[in-house]
Amino acid sequence: MAAVKDALDPSWINKPDPEGPGPSYDSEELRRLQGYQLVAGATPGSSRTGVLNPRDLALTLSGSNVLVGPGGCVIGTAKGVYVAGLAATTTIGALLPADVTNPRRDRVVLEILDPDNGGGAGRKAQLRILDGTPNASAATGGGFPAEPVLSITLGFVDVPKSGAGAPAVTALPPITATAGSPIPVRSQTERDALPVWAGLQVLRLDQAGAPTETHDGTAWGGTATPWTNVTLTDNFTHYVITGTWKGLRYQVSQNTVTINGAVRRSTSWLAGQRVGIMPAGLRPDGQFKGTNVHVDQDGTVRIQEGKP
Repeated sequence: MAAVKDALDPSWINKPDPEGPGPSYDSEELRRLQGYQLVAGATPGSSRTGVLNPRDLALTLSGSNVLVGPGGCVIGTAKGVYVAGLAATTTIGALLPADVTNPRRDRVVLEILDPDNGGGAGRKAQLRILDGTPNASAATGGGFPAEPVLSITLGFVDVPKSGAGAPAVTALPPITATAGSPIPVRSQTERDALPVWAGLQVLRLDQAGAPTETHDGTAWGGTATPWTNVTLTDNFTHYVITGTWKGLRYQVSQNTVTINGAVRRSTSWLAGQRVGIMPAGLRPDGQFKGTNVHVDQDGTVRIQEGKP
């Protein structure tokens, strides 16, 4: 006889007969079943922690009060996922007063309290401000509190030293997706931190057109974004001739940015003249030189030939 071993109880299954007992689901089993419907985490069977929509759980300030908007999130663990969220904008509380000497960076989280899975007592979801320690290097992480277990960081609040300005919010929580869907990422750094497998896809929110990139098991490749006009400066306009020129445009494909086209101006210009600016996510690490155009590290687009 072939070997047989029971798997997890399948969801939504009837009793074997009207009088017999049905499946008995525990919390971990239900978390695991729900997690299989979401994009994978670092290990097979786990799920990625993240908000369910880039607009969800938006972090804002009202005076010194920290607010979180409505929406949902997933918190992945080794024992399945927790789905939590808010039905309406919620005020967590007020920031601590600024330090007189040093700035401070506070972390804002949504955390799960579940002592059966390594978390704290309480068996609920809660919002919390984790107060940082005033530190001269707070802007680069000095004194920044660690993320608790069973939590998602919704963002942080930089509090300048007393008299040096108003607090500022940075809200960049990770974003998750359903299984098989591209994962939205906000930077190449975030993309490169993902666990990868052949067929994994991401949406590059930091690039024009939010192109999709696919991992083939060895490296990332991408689909081309639509051709997009470069934002022009210094009284230049796009030179358009139907069927020939469509202005100065750029496209992102296979992690390569291509710029081509033509511009015009009613007055003369010098070689090296600034003509436009590239979006922040598409600026090179150093100066990039092409046939007759180059792009500076700050995104400035220059043409190498002048017009008398």
